[in-house]
Amino acid sequence: MGLEANILCHRDDGTYEIKAHLESRELILRGGLKMRILIKDILNPKIDDDILEFEYKDEKYRLELGVLSQKWYQKIISPPKSLAQKFGLKNDSKIYLLNDFSCDEVNLAIQNYQIQNLENALIIFAQIKTIDDLEFIHKKIAPIKSNFAIWLIYPKGKSAILK
Repeated sequence: MGLEANILCHRDDGTYEIKAHLESRELILRGGLKMRILIKDILNPKIDDDILEFEYKDEKYRLELGVLSQKWYQKIISPPKSLAQKFGLKNDSKIYLLNDFSCDEVNLAIQNYQIQNLENALIIFAQIKTIDDLEFIHKKIAPIKSNFAIWLIYPKGKSAILK
């Protein structure tokens, strides 16, 4: 989840009361000005007197963020974390896959890491589609005496088995 603030936004054509959402890959403006701006398309971001300034499509924007401006600025200039980074994977991470993944993003994130046997893994990945999958995973990892992290990958939404 990203950052959110009710602020004033100044653009070349006026001032707008907006709710701004800063997500990992986009800035969303709602209220008096409705826009979605990809972070990669924001040009020349800077802070001036607690106001975040930037250019987008040949227009200048000024967001009155106050004390939040530095945090928003850092998020804008920092590249978003990859899924592998979010999982906590390092170059020498030893992982174990309890089952195959139907999610291409997960497969890409874990493709370059050392696959170990279950007892030597430091991070275990498991995809859950049913309660039976969860029970299987519990039976499989319960006897392990070493420390490890486990990532459970499961569908979200109304029909999700984990809520």
